[in-house]
Amino acid sequence: MTPDQVTATTFNPGSSTAMTMRNLPVTTNETVLSPGNELLKGNVTAGSNSTNTSLYCRVLTCNSSMCYSTFMNTNATLCPNTAKYCELRKEDTMRFSVNCVATCPAVCTNTSQINCSLDCCGSETCLNSTINSLYNSTMMSMTSTTQSTTTNATTTTTTTTLTTTAPNNGKKCHKISCNGDTCYQGNTNVVLCSPTLNYCMLKKVTSGTVVTWTGGCSEDCRKETACSSTTTTCFLECCNATTTASCLKLTGAVNMPSSATRGLFSPMLLMASSLLLWLIRMA
Repeated sequence: MTPDQVTATTFNPGSSTAMTMRNLPVTTNETVLSPGNELLKGNVTAGSNSTNTSLYCRVLTCNSSMCYSTFMNTNATLCPNTAKYCELRKEDTMRFSVNCVATCPAVCTNTSQINCSLDCCGSETCLNSTINSLYNSTMMSMTSTTQSTTTNATTTTTTTTLTTTAPNNGKKCHKISCNGDTCYQGNTNVVLCSPTLNYCMLKKVTSGTVVTWTGGCSEDCRKETACSSTTTTCFLECCNATTTASCLKLTGAVNMPSSATRGLFSPMLLMASSLLLWLIRMA
């Protein structure tokens, strides 16, 4: 191990056995809180001189019990050149987020702390294990049922383990992740949305000369920035997801709640109305 590398140590929820997760650049020695509410001790990244220029992260916001499902149904987004890490952040007691960050900030040090980092690493999938542990710790009490029956002084214990699958609300959206000006057109890949994701979105991120498109389910994209000729990060489409088919049009036209057609306020109709009014007055 080189002088600028240290090993971060984490704990598997429900176990006292430590696991080495990844090597991180040198920073200060901190105490880290695992998704299973156990304290983890190790060296945690606080800064970086990384030269990674093509980092992708699955940018999202989620409720603790839905984070795993949301993470698996979210497409990766190309981060800005200044971002070197993907960070899993604890916003409050139930809400978490994943974002591109330039440096890894302060980590959670106890179970009640909020607005701190649970994990921070340098690739799209490096947060998988932490988010999976968060999901497992939330669902642990719901996945097993123990029934004890006593008959004729004989005790029989039966343990049933329920196999859980990611829940969905039946609504459908296109799932898109590609580079190119119009690479999303013609896409036929459709996925089912998680219960809290009621919208479909098509997002554009421009980094230098690379245009990246991501499409999928969204919790609420209605107030996001609509694409224009001057925006580099924007949403081309945002619509109400349905159970019949994806609502994304994929035509290249802006399809946002704030981009409704002008209707009677179009210049041509106003001119025609003014001319008609003038003719009536002249008659």
